[in-house]
Amino acid sequence: MCREALEIGSINKPPVLYRENYTQWKIRFNQYVKKQPLGLQIINSLKNGPSQTIVSQIEEGQSSPKDPINYIDKERNLVEADDLAKGLLIPNIPNDILMNIDSYETAKEL
Repeated sequence: MCREALEIGSINKPPVLYRENYTQWKIRFNQYVKKQPLGLQIINSLKNGPSQTIVSQIEEGQSSPKDPINYIDKERNLVEADDLAKGLLIPNIPNDILMNIDSYETAKEL
């Protein structure tokens, strides 16, 4: 597949990022994501980071991570959107950029 087709993407494939086209890629990638199921939640995950760990109250003042089997639909959608955000982003970033990103613990460190 030619580079221009990869940069633009398609209905079924998000655009690929190249160093010199970040601004155009960001516009195309956001439009692609918005058209996906849970698109707005995915955009939120990309902008604000993954959702917080979902917890259950055990007793007053005590909580523990909620078992995913007990998630309500809204909680399940948040977790799924976080996973989809990574799944859409990581395969479309060149290895050299991905390795630079992977060396940081948080986005804030970038």
